[in-house]
Amino acid sequence: MMLNTEHITKILTEMGIALLSFIVGWIVITILIKVLRKILERSKIDRSLHAFITNGIRVIFLIVLAIIILQEMGLNTSSLVTVLGAGGAAIALALKDSLGNVAGGFLILINKPFKCGDLIAVNGSVDATGIVDEIDLMYTKMHTGDNKTVTVPNGVMSASVLTNFTESGIRRIDKVYKFAKDTDIAKVKEILLAVARSNPLVLSTPEPVIGVGSIAAYALSVDFKFWCNADDYYTLSYKIEEDVTEVLRAAEVDLSYKNIDIHMQ
Repeated sequence: MMLNTEHITKILTEMGIALLSFIVGWIVITILIKVLRKILERSKIDRSLHAFITNGIRVIFLIVLAIIILQEMGLNTSSLVTVLGAGGAAIALALKDSLGNVAGGFLILINKPFKCGDLIAVNGSVDATGIVDEIDLMYTKMHTGDNKTVTVPNGVMSASVLTNFTESGIRRIDKVYKFAKDTDIAKVKEILLAVARSNPLVLSTPEPVIGVGSIAAYALSVDFKFWCNADDYYTLSYKIEEDVTEVLRAAEVDLSYKNIDIHMQ
C-alpha cells in the first residue's frame, strides 16, 4: 500500500511539475513573441514576413517546450522521436493539406507574387479580389471591396492564377453599353471619349478604347475600355457610369437597351 501511495505521489508530483513548466513556458513564449514582433516592426524586414516568422518561431518554441515537459515526466523522448519517425508517412498523409499550406506559404515568401497592402485577384478553386492584410504560416488574409475578410489557404493561393494590380500600378475598367440597332455609333463613340477625357482620373496612356462589340437582331453593344491608377478603380468606375448616363440622356441617345457589365482586369 505504501509503494502504491509513493508511486501515486510521484506521478502527481511529475504532473504538477509538468503543468507548472507548461504555464511558465507558455508565458515565456508569449513574452518572447511580443518582443520579436516589436523587433520586426522596427526592422527593415518586409512586413509580409512578420506573421510568418513569428508563427514559425512560436511552433519551434512549443515543440521544444513539449520535449522538455516530456523529459520532466520521465518519458524517453528519443524513443518518441523514433516512433514519430516510423509513423512519419502516416502523419504526413494525415496532415497533407496543412503541410501543403505551409509549403505554399514558403513559395509565396520566396517568389513574392504579392505583399501586404497589395490589391490582388485570385482565380482558381477560390475566386476573390481584395487587399492583402496578412500572410500567415498557413493562410493569407485579405479584405474585399465590400469589406469582407477572405482567408485563403496558402496551398490554394500558390496554385492559383494571381493578378497583382498594385504591382502594375494601373487597372483597366471595362464597360459594355447596349443601344438600339439604329443608334448613331459615331455619336456614341464621340460622347464616351469626351467623358473619358474630361475625367482627370482616366489615364491618357494607354488611350481609351471604344468599339462595337456585337450586333444582335434589335440591339448592338459598345465596348468602352479605359485605364486608371489601381487606387482609383472603384471611385472612377462609379463616376464614369454617372457621367455617361447623364451625357447620353442630354444628347437624347436611347438608353432603353442599356446593360452594363463591369469586369475585373
